[in-house]
Amino acid sequence: LFPGVGSFGAAMNRLDELDYTTALREYVRDSGRPFFGICLGMQTLFEASEESPGVRGLGILPGVVRRFSDEQGSLAVPHI
Repeated sequence: LFPGVGSFGAAMNRLDELDYTTALREYVRDSGRPFFGICLGMQTLFEASEESPGVRGLGILPGVVRRFSDEQGSLAVPHI
């Protein structure tokens, strides 16, 4: 279980400072054990986030976390 609240960039910078990124990548990719990322914890699994340009995520899942597009103003986004 990897929960998280806050900014993608600050979280990834802190994980780098504490030298946790390699251990997290190995745990998720190689251990065969279940892994559940909640909120920011899930976002860090991706390659990057448009919230923090230039900051790399863990890169376990391909893609970039993007803000919901609400061009018509009718998108209801749940807050859990």
